[in-house]
Amino acid sequence: MIVDYLQLVLPYSSNLTDKQNVDKTVLVLKEISSKYNTAVIAISSFNRNGYYTIAATESFKESGNIEYTSDVLMGIQFEGVGNNDFNLPKAKAAIPRKIEYSIIKNRFGSAGEIIKYDYYAEYNLFVERQAKTAW
Repeated sequence: MIVDYLQLVLPYSSNLTDKQNVDKTVLVLKEISSKYNTAVIAISSFNRNGYYTIAATESFKESGNIEYTSDVLMGIQFEGVGNNDFNLPKAKAAIPRKIEYSIIKNRFGSAGEIIKYDYYAEYNLFVERQAKTAW
């Protein structure tokens, strides 16, 4: 099951904060995954700082239960993000865009791998370049 995207799921209750509603949604998705023995992929937005720092558990918007409940966390970021000379408008304008796919958490395997892609926005096409271990 794919949820695209997590922050657009209808709130559980109007009496709860955004974070509490996302936390509840994540718990329900985990229950569905367990009950039906199926993978659930939930796409989440990053918080505002997440666009300028290396993808980490705290990068995810309303991240509390996302971080703790998920078996695997992956992030997609521009190559060079977090460097002092990183320029977001320049990275977005590049053809192809240099993208990194990072395995941040993996409860059942290794984490820290970064897979590099060239992204051609005109065709919505990702082409893998190389893989390396980040940590």
